[in-house]
Amino acid sequence: MSLTRRRTLAVSALLLIGSAALTGCAAGIDTDDTGSVAVVEKFLKHLEAGEATAAAALTDLDFADELIDDDFYAASAALPTDARIVKTSGYDDFGFSATVEFVLDDASAPESLDLTVRENDGVFTIVRWSSYLPVRIGPYPAHGVVRVNNTLDYTLAKAGNDLTLLPAAYALEYTDPTGLLRLGAEDDTSFTVNSPNRGEGFSIVPSFLPDVEPSITTEIERLQNACAAEGFTGPSCPPGLVDAVTASPGAATSSGEWFRDSGIDIRMKGDGYEATSSYTFRNDELPDLITVSYTGTVTRGASGAVVFAR
Repeated sequence: MSLTRRRTLAVSALLLIGSAALTGCAAGIDTDDTGSVAVVEKFLKHLEAGEATAAAALTDLDFADELIDDDFYAASAALPTDARIVKTSGYDDFGFSATVEFVLDDASAPESLDLTVRENDGVFTIVRWSSYLPVRIGPYPAHGVVRVNNTLDYTLAKAGNDLTLLPAAYALEYTDPTGLLRLGAEDDTSFTVNSPNRGEGFSIVPSFLPDVEPSITTEIERLQNACAAEGFTGPSCPPGLVDAVTASPGAATSSGEWFRDSGIDIRMKGDGYEATSSYTFRNDELPDLITVSYTGTVTRGASGAVVFAR
């Protein structure tokens, strides 16, 4: 046999070996989706039946123990209905992929979720769902508690309240012990949140009621007028102003002007809130402009009015 013939046979043998190796690798990816489809269908049926424990048992997702409770789940504003698989993508290196749809509150706009299933020793498990973001309850620098499904309470100012929830529409209620905050423009305290969340997810961010800042401003203006009547040296005046006017006696009988530097800064302090409003004060008898501020607690009084007290 010639050298050329031997080389041709050798190359042919290598090609056959390579083809066999590739065939062996391809055979390692399961193409039978029966088990994967079955576990997804079981998962959806458990959700529709309100069986949170059984549904979560088909996954290896990181749910907090208190969130996987049948009574808690059944208390949701809406559970999935008409849940079904609408698309499968077969197997890849990550597992079997399926897209499911279900209705929560609008049959014309069903929710969708992409699931991935893997098999290990004959057991099929949902290992992830895509486009999922938790419901985030804080941390936000405000007093109050958020109750989920009229069962579990989460402190708004506390960190770590990122809730990974089974698909449902959850009932949330915000309680503010100070009476100063609201959620949304309509002063709603009860609302629903659909899980899963897509896009930017959902975060609870309260704001002060519309009467809070104007009430603080009105009280500070009253103090400023009283301060002028006291010759800018009395108890209604902000710290720092009294010393400056005392050092320039003519300033006590001269008019002054107040220029607010920025908006009112309201922050949590103890069980309530503290507000600070800074001003630049000008008086013709003073050699320089003076920066002063009014600081006091903010509460809602028994009459319902906002109270700013120094």
